[in-house]
Amino acid sequence: MGKKTVGIFGSVILLLVCFIMFFAVRTGKSMLRLAARSDISFREDSKIDNIGKRMNSVTEKLRKELEALENAKTQAGTRDNAQTGTNAGAQAGTQTGTNDDAQSRIQTAAKADTQADIKTVTAADKRNNTLETVNSFDYFTDSITGISNTQYTVEELRTAIAECGATFGGTPGMPVEEYRAAMEYKWTDCTQYGIEPEKIDFSLTDKYRYKDLENILKILSGYEGVYLYDIGRTTEGRTMYALEIDVPSENEKTTVILTGTIHARETAGTTFLVKEIIDLLQNDTEENENILKNLKLAAVLCVNPDGREGVAFDTANFTYPDGQLWKAASNGTDLNRNFPGLSFSQIGKGNKKTPNISSSPEKIFYPGDHGGCNSEIRAMIKFLYHYIVIDKAPVLIDYHQQGSIGYAGKPWDSIAHQKACQQLADQMFEMMNKGNRRRYIWIPEPDEYGLN
Repeated sequence: MGKKTVGIFGSVILLLVCFIMFFAVRTGKSMLRLAARSDISFREDSKIDNIGKRMNSVTEKLRKELEALENAKTQAGTRDNAQTGTNAGAQAGTQTGTNDDAQSRIQTAAKADTQADIKTVTAADKRNNTLETVNSFDYFTDSITGISNTQYTVEELRTAIAECGATFGGTPGMPVEEYRAAMEYKWTDCTQYGIEPEKIDFSLTDKYRYKDLENILKILSGYEGVYLYDIGRTTEGRTMYALEIDVPSENEKTTVILTGTIHARETAGTTFLVKEIIDLLQNDTEENENILKNLKLAAVLCVNPDGREGVAFDTANFTYPDGQLWKAASNGTDLNRNFPGLSFSQIGKGNKKTPNISSSPEKIFYPGDHGGCNSEIRAMIKFLYHYIVIDKAPVLIDYHQQGSIGYAGKPWDSIAHQKACQQLADQMFEMMNKGNRRRYIWIPEPDEYGLN
């Protein structure tokens, strides 16, 4: 029991960092790579100036809930064995409770316990045009600057980019037709219309399979202003979902993007994100009402369903030859290194190839056969483009796990921007460390990642 409790506590509390950072933000342009390697990006936008004021009390409640978990662990006589983020993260949200118990609570909760003001809505009641936009807008043309059929040799390419850096070769970019297909993928509406949502009793320490999470998402989509979309398929054929929360409001809203568990063994990202959204929708409080009136949330709660399912329920087959738990998608591709960005397969000038890029799916940090080769990333490309470029979301929070360390700023960023990130990290960890036996610290991110 000790390892189980420590696993979930040691990982989930790190994910609270994501929301504390989000709530505490006081600047319109900031970027912080957080504890548990959570990526949070802000674009310059005055609309987010007051987000922290609206949500501080919610973070305090979440912090107290996690403290309660720690107290329960102490009373059980457990020991804190979760000193590293990887092994603790692999156990988070997957090692305790029974699947039957979790499923039973989801399916049999009494409707009489639901909020009194829940409305049963029909398709006609839902005021949202996201699905119409994503299935009609020309994302492909909008996102490219031009297509050239000119072919270059590797040496010509290296000469052309020598001023900026070099390529390490071996991993081609994304073929244009694959990119076109990704941007033209038709989303499907999975929203539950005309059904009153059941109350969901969700525990951070219970064990949930992906099918359990699918059922939860469908129940949540019954709330007014909540929409569920099928945005693609995983490598093994599972459905990838996007949940949009856009409760009717007279206020001008800020869009916030939330994503979790892009790395298989960092399972608590999904668990904690699901818990936050359930609490937001089910608990009728003034704080929650303010959030829903002023924010539009777009979430992919699990970016790597196949990998998460494998690590949690088929661990023996989701372990690297050196004994580390699986981090990639089921085919070995590290999804966080498969996005076909401008710096794909490039090394910044003056740097050497990082060991964090491998050439085999049997090894950790494999970027894939080519950029965007995995269907999970192709689904995420369109999702992110829609909410960042079209919907103009100023905030993206990506839930990772890496022990008690936070990364503040990027080595290639401006001094002013790095300073802003570090100031925000100070605010975050001051709150996290208050009354907590575990200490959280931030450090500058090393220059071994990407185009650093």
